[in-house]
Amino acid sequence: MKKNEKVILDLGKQPVSNKYLKTLKTKNNFYNFKIVQESKTGLIKIQKPFPVNSLRPTFDWITYDEPEDHLKAMVKNILKLLKTKKNLNVGGISFKDDSTLDLFKKKGNYVWRLNVSKDLKLREGLGVESIQNKLSTINLTKIIKRYKKPDVLIVRHIWEHIYNQKKFTENLKKLLNKDSLVIFEIPDCTKLLKNNDYTMPWEEHLFYYTPRTFFKSLNNQGFSIVFSKIVKYPYEDIIYAIVKTSKKIINKNLIKTNDIKNEIKLAKNYSNNFLIQKKNIHKFLKENKIKGKIAIFGAGHMAISFLSFFEISKYIDYVLDNNINKKGLFLPIGNKKIKDASILKNTKLKICLLAMNPINHNKIIKKYKFFEKNGGKFISIYSKDIING
Repeated sequence: MKKNEKVILDLGKQPVSNKYLKTLKTKNNFYNFKIVQESKTGLIKIQKPFPVNSLRPTFDWITYDEPEDHLKAMVKNILKLLKTKKNLNVGGISFKDDSTLDLFKKKGNYVWRLNVSKDLKLREGLGVESIQNKLSTINLTKIIKRYKKPDVLIVRHIWEHIYNQKKFTENLKKLLNKDSLVIFEIPDCTKLLKNNDYTMPWEEHLFYYTPRTFFKSLNNQGFSIVFSKIVKYPYEDIIYAIVKTSKKIINKNLIKTNDIKNEIKLAKNYSNNFLIQKKNIHKFLKENKIKGKIAIFGAGHMAISFLSFFEISKYIDYVLDNNINKKGLFLPIGNKKIKDASILKNTKLKICLLAMNPINHNKIIKKYKFFEKNGGKFISIYSKDIING
């Protein structure tokens, strides 16, 4: 470990959460998972990222959804900055940019997005872990000739995945004109840190940014911030920054950021509360296990983190998910087979933990309201009843 890094969480050996198993005999790999903070900068990150090849999904149906309610307002802000230009050339890096590109297209602009197979010579179905890796090394001459250099380049939810930001940025800049705007968007981890949310660590996110560390990371790679905004969401907030390349780094953001002392304090508190929360969760589940069976709804990385980090698989009788592709597969930890939500009709089932993004909790409660009518209880894994004992 580097001298200026301090371990916040040592989560031991963990699997890649997208590696669902067809049978319990399927071999699975585990990697050391430590979250550290740089004492000089306050940046929180994975100490030793999992091998990039290990993150590639085994199944081509795996998808990633990002919050999008703010996109219309974001596009409006970009167009304000470019009000003198019409018929813009707007590019995107990954599938996560498609919704934004559609909004620009509806306003009459020319849009394009890197094609995984044609431009990057990768097989279809690969995620941002492969796109960012390839973009760091590929010759971009043909890509520039095909699409021309954009007035606006969208880079949503990939910056936190980058293994080598220097190389990635060097190639990214080759796509740009000197006046091009780049939109970087990332999850803001401030709220998750304050709330002691331990589903935050995810092997695909190498960095856990706050506004301060996000802006600093962009400055370090030669970008000046023209406009930035924090968008509030129920689970984690979003930060986006509209930037341009500049040798003289002058931030123009209006967002108030923490100083380094507060960044260190926030991480220290997050570190200190992990074992306390783990103890409380064990106590809660042990007491309720006596009353009846317990299920967990949602078989994504949040549920896997919750089960694995807190070592609570022994309390869970059923793992439920609405994704038909997941049914019948096993989680990469705990020997848990993914079942259909119809199990909620089981009268011996007393508690169902909701382990998907909180934005979807009310939809599940409403859809399966018969569960509570029959004496069951839905409880969020983020509930104070669980985490505070």
